[in-house]
Amino acid sequence: MRRLSILLLALAMAGFVFAAPDDRPRLIGAWKYVGEVDKTDDGQSIETKNCDGLLIYTADGFMSAQVMPKGRPWAEDTATLEDLRQWVGDATAYSGRFEVDASAHTVTHLPSVSLEPGYQEQRLVRSYAFDGNRLKLSGTFEAYGKKVRFTVTWERVGTRG
Repeated sequence: MRRLSILLLALAMAGFVFAAPDDRPRLIGAWKYVGEVDKTDDGQSIETKNCDGLLIYTADGFMSAQVMPKGRPWAEDTATLEDLRQWVGDATAYSGRFEVDASAHTVTHLPSVSLEPGYQEQRLVRSYAFDGNRLKLSGTFEAYGKKVRFTVTWERVGTRG
């Protein structure tokens, strides 16, 4: 055992990097939206809407995220311009590839299509944490002239086999 410890220490000192465990398999599957908490740098909470959503990661490196406000009282043929503006402002929808950096605990979404055109072809870096069958994704955005930190909680759907 002592020899193994010395060998590992020597390898680390020689610059060998020991890989962090791969979290990618833990992300694979479907996750339903549980909720979101948004806070500004000064600690102010920003109200988030009551939503439904689904986040999917595939084994071959694709992802899709949709979050839509609940209780939309309109239909496509009856929606007003204001209904649509509010819905777009409260919704998130994008799909593309994803990358995982297990050592930094980040997943990067690379949308090729998005409801928000500014997200397309961007690198949307999210910190992640697992808590039982829940996944928490965190990041930042600018709103109301302030930097906002968000944390979205997702719960695994179904079982993995």
